[in-house]
Amino acid sequence: MTTNIFRLLFGLMFLCGTLSAQEKKGDFLFRAMQDELNRNMKELSLPGMERPFFMEYMVTEGKSIRLNATLGSINSIGDSPLARIINVKVLVGDYHRTNVMNYKQQMGFGFLSPAATSVDDNYGQIKRNLWQQTDVAYKKAAEAYSKKMAILKQKKLSQEDSTLDDLSKVVPVDKVFPSNNIVIDKLRISRLLEEMSAIFKNYPDIDDSHVSAWYTMNDVYVVNSENSKYSFPNNLLTIDIVINGRVDGKNMTDNMNICVLQEKDLPSLTEIKAQVNEFAQRFVRIKNAPAINEYYSGPVLFEGTAVASLFEELLMGGTYASREPVQGQSTATLQEKMNNKVVSDEYTVKCMPFLKEYEGQKLAGHFEMDLEGIVPDKELTLIENGILKNVIGNRMPSKYNKASSGYSRSVCNTFQISGILCPGVLDISTSRGVSKDSLKQLLLKTARENGYKYAYIIRKLDFAPGIRMGNGMNYAPTYCYKVNVTDGSEELIRDAEFRDFSKGILKLAMGTSNNKIVVNKIYYFSVPMTYICPDAILLPNIEIAMKQDAKKTPPPVVKNPLLVRMNNVNME
Repeated sequence: MTTNIFRLLFGLMFLCGTLSAQEKKGDFLFRAMQDELNRNMKELSLPGMERPFFMEYMVTEGKSIRLNATLGSINSIGDSPLARIINVKVLVGDYHRTNVMNYKQQMGFGFLSPAATSVDDNYGQIKRNLWQQTDVAYKKAAEAYSKKMAILKQKKLSQEDSTLDDLSKVVPVDKVFPSNNIVIDKLRISRLLEEMSAIFKNYPDIDDSHVSAWYTMNDVYVVNSENSKYSFPNNLLTIDIVINGRVDGKNMTDNMNICVLQEKDLPSLTEIKAQVNEFAQRFVRIKNAPAINEYYSGPVLFEGTAVASLFEELLMGGTYASREPVQGQSTATLQEKMNNKVVSDEYTVKCMPFLKEYEGQKLAGHFEMDLEGIVPDKELTLIENGILKNVIGNRMPSKYNKASSGYSRSVCNTFQISGILCPGVLDISTSRGVSKDSLKQLLLKTARENGYKYAYIIRKLDFAPGIRMGNGMNYAPTYCYKVNVTDGSEELIRDAEFRDFSKGILKLAMGTSNNKIVVNKIYYFSVPMTYICPDAILLPNIEIAMKQDAKKTPPPVVKNPLLVRMNNVNME
């Protein structure tokens, strides 16, 4: 009994000591940052230049690991055990007019390039690095402010833009989210990649294969001159597979991605290996499939992850706030269509940032506070019954975004601090959902009525430079199936591309599935995002034809050794 009590007390003492050390780490960083910020806010000035009215310090403390494997062996490991990266934002002028020239809401604003600092709790060194960065940031900001004021004297702003502030005011934030304290199990991840990559030994038709993992864990600490102090964890684990082959003298490639926040969120090894085998088998089938041999303009059924890619392509690039920059061209978004129809009236699109699971599946895009310390509403309706109701924005006001909506997301990268406007979890619902089988029957019926012997189903879209689609991104159908309109049989084809793809095509949706899927993916650099979307959507008037200008290259002089080995095994 006495022994058990002693063990309990010892455990509590150890736990308290661990928590105390963690608190000291956060307190130390906050103290160093706040002390240097106060000093610079008080003393920073240049003759004839505006003094700063706003200053923000950010320190990202994190570790990461990158591993690459091929055919069952690890061939490279990049390990960054610990790094501290500082970034400084200095604004001169006032809330109405700052030094920021480009009102580019989507990518954040005002930060200087990041710099490394001491990973030890060296108070003097961290303050010195902050001081160095602040000096550079202030001089650039003061120069930019003078230039901006000179331009504005010559440039006539609209009445609306002239009344907009450059920075919205907020209530000071004092919120510290606990660190996740994740321990990277390098051995387990290595073994996982070895098992995944070894699968490709059984597919000699695949000329090249790479399996890579990137695991990053950060804590972001922020203080600013508005008396805000906050921190939050930022984690991401991605596993990417890229495979290549040759057909008809042309290279072909495919990729597979797994995106989770932590290692514990990964599917089981059995599930992952089944997915990789299916991925490899489909690639071989595509390689051996016939090339598309016709021009087609008619209904196309999009299924699976292709639906998420469609909404990302046709909506996500436009659902953020924007305003005319002091110099250059403004970024076109959907905001000018506010309160107008942008998609079919069956669709409602909502941001659900706090949602962590959907029908038992983990959602990688969820978050509780953004990079500016803003806590978003539990739910934000972007589109309601096809009508655009809101756009997301940061603290830079615009016509439809007078205050931040809390979606300025931090990229999951220790060495890069950026605020990317991203919804986190996007829920896409339909009011007229039907079964996926019903959509296929409608596809076949419509194609027959238009005189086609075949129609098309697309189950995956991939980035493909040179093929322009929607609002400027480039996608091509990777998993494309030619469907016989008489019996519904499907034939996998290759070398297809879109010839035209209207931005407004979602207004004309012919039908949508009543079943939803979860798609976790990376939005822009390294911001996790989740789509909860229908698993099928039928669209009219999609133009598909053979890829143009596909480059041919000479084949290898000697055969793939795996192919030779497989042939020898078969002969034995």
